[in-house]
Amino acid sequence: MIVYVVVERKNGKSPSGWYGQSVGAMGTDSLDHYLHGVAVKPLSELMHEDKATLEQAIEVAQPADRFALERRLEVLRERPEWHDPHEGLKTINALTERLPHDERYDGVHADLATYQAILNETQAEGDEFRLNIRTME
Repeated sequence: MIVYVVVERKNGKSPSGWYGQSVGAMGTDSLDHYLHGVAVKPLSELMHEDKATLEQAIEVAQPADRFALERRLEVLRERPEWHDPHEGLKTINALTERLPHDERYDGVHADLATYQAILNETQAEGDEFRLNIRTME
């Protein structure tokens, strides 16, 4: 399965196409460590997570798992569903500056450039966004 991290726009004008594979492969949590000590939102906090699915998982989870899932749901309830593109651009720009510039990261840099273009358009139109996962078998 291939995992893509893509941009969704609140107004429904989400771009089509397949991009975000390198960010999906590396994972937003892994990329967040490049932002340590920088006053921007971590990339993982811009991700959308389905609260309804998590609530259903809590209902059927074993007691030990239920506690961790409930804590995760608490965090998600405090997180906004949609984000200001200005905040996203600050994160993308900081990550672009701090990520190594060698061929191992070329795909991630290309994904970040795509996100930057989408967020610039989103900001120009006064819209909001979130990152989401798309998969392909």
